[in-house]
Amino acid sequence: WRVIDAGAGSGILTAALLQKVLAQKPRPASFHVTAYEIDPAAIEQLRQTLESCAALCEESGVRFTSELRTEDFIEHTTASLEQGFFAPALRTFNAAIVNPPYRKLAVGSRPHRQLRGAGIDVSNLYSGFLALLSRLLEADAELVAIVPRSFCNGPYFRAFRQDFLGRMALRRLHVFESRTAAFSNESVLQENIILRAERSASLPRTVEISSSRGDFTDSVRSHLLPWSEVVSPKDEQMFIRLPATDREHSARSQLAEIRGQLQDLGLTVS
Repeated sequence: WRVIDAGAGSGILTAALLQKVLAQKPRPASFHVTAYEIDPAAIEQLRQTLESCAALCEESGVRFTSELRTEDFIEHTTASLEQGFFAPALRTFNAAIVNPPYRKLAVGSRPHRQLRGAGIDVSNLYSGFLALLSRLLEADAELVAIVPRSFCNGPYFRAFRQDFLGRMALRRLHVFESRTAAFSNESVLQENIILRAERSASLPRTVEISSSRGDFTDSVRSHLLPWSEVVSPKDEQMFIRLPATDREHSARSQLAEIRGQLQDLGLTVS
């Protein structure tokens, strides 16, 4: 395994992934993680997590290596993508995990200019992270991310959806039915989802849509939907639809039969 954890924090996602990997049969021969983190308060804890991961792998007979990069992920990766004479070498991975920062990007700011220089047009840090990771993954590599669901629709994210869905095939999207249950201790105000995608230029036939409240007492409900019902081929905006329940799916199917638009009725949305 060669894993990248961009914005690793305390390293909890890396530790969770490693436990999952070590439970597999057969176990891999090696596990390498490249972890990016710039928060001084998290870096020391991240070092301790990586040391614990190394000890766990040693007990299991798996060779563990890690690289802790205390530098800005966007700045370092965009420089690598430029492939200039003095640019750092571009490294690729076969797995990525990320819970990126969610802040908006100010137009003209340094990270905004760096992303635009790499051909990435985004308005938020988290979508910039996803776009960069999609460029660092090898064919059939897997990405799992905890992100806001705001990228699924709206004109601000249209360029990102076109770019991301042109490189990545969505396999599963998990919706939290409660905005507060899953991240109640983190003061997260946005509605978050977990997505799993694979590096592939081919569209998936189906996508698994699952949901839960987000606390430990609730079960997970899931169903498979054709890709065309998640992203309609007739939709120029490429909105990603997430009907988490049969009731929501039924309602969306009924709405899809309505051919008119609000402007036909003299209405606008504020």
